[in-house]
Amino acid sequence: MQDATNSLFNFSTPLNLPGGPLGVIRAQGADTVKFLQGQLTQDVALLGLDQARLAAWCSAKGRMLASFIVLKQAPDDILLLCHPSVLAATLKRLQMFVMRAQCKLSDATAQFEVLGLAGDTIKSIAACAVDIWTISRNGTENGPEMQIQLPAGTHDGAAVGRALVIRPFANANANANVNAANTNTDSNTAAANVEALAAWAYL
Repeated sequence: MQDATNSLFNFSTPLNLPGGPLGVIRAQGADTVKFLQGQLTQDVALLGLDQARLAAWCSAKGRMLASFIVLKQAPDDILLLCHPSVLAATLKRLQMFVMRAQCKLSDATAQFEVLGLAGDTIKSIAACAVDIWTISRNGTENGPEMQIQLPAGTHDGAAVGRALVIRPFANANANANVNAANTNTDSNTAAANVEALAAWAYL
């Protein structure tokens, strides 16, 4: 696994492409918060629309089965970002506990583009969040674009800002917030940097 202290250049690379390091589970419905409150280690009820948090889903014996970045699109519309290797099994098992609750769980990986940003790329975004785990939002005609400020990495001894941008695939090409010119052209380096950005998401 690539360490976050390795070279981080300016790039914007989708993290949830097939086989990539992030998948998306979407929970929707009137009972979504109540259901997830009883399933995850994070206090979903107190989670604000301007916040993202790490959370785990554990067995009855306390063994962690999956970990997520949790964020709310709306009060009853929650996204769980996780490693794709655990997505299918986690989704299937969580659905077993929904029963009569008004909560629809689905694999929404194909619905969202998740971009990993580092260095000066972040500074180019007008609505950049400041505090760690804070979400800034930019409304678009296809839906909200959200940027999560992550803990900083380091490069050559200096702190390097990192963030995730989450947006519907429909507006990925229409939105100009992330400049394609900032994409790292070295595919091997870019892939390693993406792994470094996402490594903590599924520890």
